[in-house]
Amino acid sequence: MKVIPPNEGDLHLTGVRDIEDILMGGALSSISKIREIARAERTLIKTRIEEGSIGEKIIEVAEEEQCDLIILGSQKRKGIRRLFGDNVLKKVIDNSPCPVLVVAKG
Repeated sequence: MKVIPPNEGDLHLTGVRDIEDILMGGALSSISKIREIARAERTLIKTRIEEGSIGEKIIEVAEEEQCDLIILGSQKRKGIRRLFGDNVLKKVIDNSPCPVLVVAKG
């Protein structure tokens, strides 16, 4: 699942005709790569693109899909971000309807 934060601005003021396509392009590219990996591994997956608060959407979809496990990625943080942690991870871990596995990168 890829969650896109909600857009609160006026996209028409940017001067770019297909701004929504550009914003969705990153999400569609990510989903496409995930599907390729799953196909190569002969694994069945379900993909979704959602818009909203990232932590809230992850929890909402996990409840809706009756997930057994949520797997989240996390990058190693440095400096002040390390002290305050990752708000999305905390929100999901604290409110998840199922176990959460966090895979740390770097």
